[in-house]
Amino acid sequence: MRLAHTGAALLAFTILVHDASADEWGTAYDVLLDRPDVEVEYLTSDEGAETRRFRLPGPVIVDEIRDGDNYRVWSRDASGLGAVQCAWLIYATTVFYAERCDAAGYQDQLTLLRTGVDRIEAFMQENWLVPMSDDDLVAFKANWQAQEEVWFAQSGTEQACENPHFLHMINRVAAMGEEGHTEAIDELLSVPRLPVANPCL
Repeated sequence: MRLAHTGAALLAFTILVHDASADEWGTAYDVLLDRPDVEVEYLTSDEGAETRRFRLPGPVIVDEIRDGDNYRVWSRDASGLGAVQCAWLIYATTVFYAERCDAAGYQDQLTLLRTGVDRIEAFMQENWLVPMSDDDLVAFKANWQAQEEVWFAQSGTEQACENPHFLHMINRVAAMGEEGHTEAIDELLSVPRLPVANPCL
């Protein structure tokens, strides 16, 4: 089971004096500029890369970095509750594996995991940069699943189903039971915030 890890080091930044007319970068994150609950800081590196640092409720911090025509984003959940997209990735991937490895043997865990996935996805839809439609969610999941299908096929069923990360998660859910699992999801989703993938364990 793969978990995507991303990272970026932002070094030697100074405050960037900017023209307000240049605030919009023509990206999806422009929608945050009009939100009164979001603080925006403009930075530039010694190498000339520009950064818009958004501080959102939660708290969640989003660094959008522009270096010429290249853009990248580094987002992190600072709430202490966990990164929602990371939790979704772990849950959804565990369901994906369980369905292909031994659905009958993992039925109790699958029921709990599917409930968790449904609750996390509802949270993600509501708290996306703009509310995510059902069609958007379907497309998001289809893109992810297509990648997982390739990885699973390349690994081979036997090797994939013996993945220690998958087995650990299945055993963990079994040990938590329904009450413990519900409490964990309740805590994860207790504060509305932008669902991001980092930090991801």
